[in-house]
Amino acid sequence: MSWKYGLVKIDEEEGEDVCELFELYDTDGDGEFHSFCCPRLGSVEALRLALSSVEADGVNTWFWKNGRFRGYAWYPHACDVHPLCECVCHTSLVLHDRACCEPCRFCGEGVAVS
Repeated sequence: MSWKYGLVKIDEEEGEDVCELFELYDTDGDGEFHSFCCPRLGSVEALRLALSSVEADGVNTWFWKNGRFRGYAWYPHACDVHPLCECVCHTSLVLHDRACCEPCRFCGEGVAVS
């Protein structure tokens, strides 16, 4: 699984983007980084890598265009038959393109792990 640092748009205030730094993950190897966790920046090298990633990619708006943040949790705009339900069996938010392991948080239907 590949990962990178990303500056992610999480909100807007007075017409300005509000962003947070995250570690972004390509969980299914398709080149799309749609999973995240809080960054671990424990060294100068990690800070340099984060800066390099943000300078190369700019602000990531995928999460903003496809959902909203509440704290550090991200919620898709709609539950269209559970395509991106929040999987609550993981400690960090991981989005799956399959049914989640708990009842859907958006429509309330119970769905089983496929």
